Amino acid sequence: MAKGICVFCGKQAELTDDHIPPKSIYPKKIRSSLKKMNTENSCFECNNGSKIEDELFKVFVGTVGMPMWRDLLKESKESTLENNLKLAKEIADNTKIHNEINEAGKSIEIRRTTLTDSQRNMVFEVVNKCAMAFYYKTYGRIMKLERTASFVHPSGFYQHQLIEFEHEVSNASWVSLNANTCNYTFVPLKNSDIVFIINLYGNIEFYLLLRNLNFP
Repeated sequence: MAKGICVFCGKQAELTDDHIPPKSIYPKKIRSSLKKMNTENSCFECNNGSKIEDELFKVFVGTVGMPMWRDLLKESKESTLENNLKLAKEIADNTKIHNEINEAGKSIEIRRTTLTDSQRNMVFEVVNKCAMAFYYKTYGRIMKLERTASFVHPSGFYQHQLIEFEHEVSNASWVSLNANTCNYTFVPLKNSDIVFIINLYGNIEFYLLLRNLNFP
């Protein structure tokens, strides 16, 4: 293994290839259609992530993927739950079923799953790891040495922040990976904050607010 800088912690170490976004969210049939999956330079410690986090993230992605991938993602999700009964029970216990009227006036069954605080934290860890890898690729610096990260959504912005954010997003440059199944961008704001946006499979979108450690 070659030595170099780990994009997550910044240490000089023997490097491994870390799949970002995680390989687990790509069913075998989708992986086989990709010429190459994106990897980033990682030390062994940073590449030794939690299997539980990856499995939960796979289930989350498999629940809301776009139609062109939905069947494969659903199959992968169901296989994971069949092999992880504890996770399956946690998901079932936090899923509520109710009926809604669609545009055609027909009643349809809707399932909504609420993540526990622990599960939300695990999803955050996966998204944050993507942000750290792509931050280094974009800025050439170690994110955790400069910024804190937290989930955010534009709906929570003040009006003036939302106007600024929407303007910056409209001019943002997006990077596409893994045959456009992963797209991301960094949106700088005037107050030195940066919003990291990652979109997976077309309609699964996460936002992280990256705050400068040198500013209150």
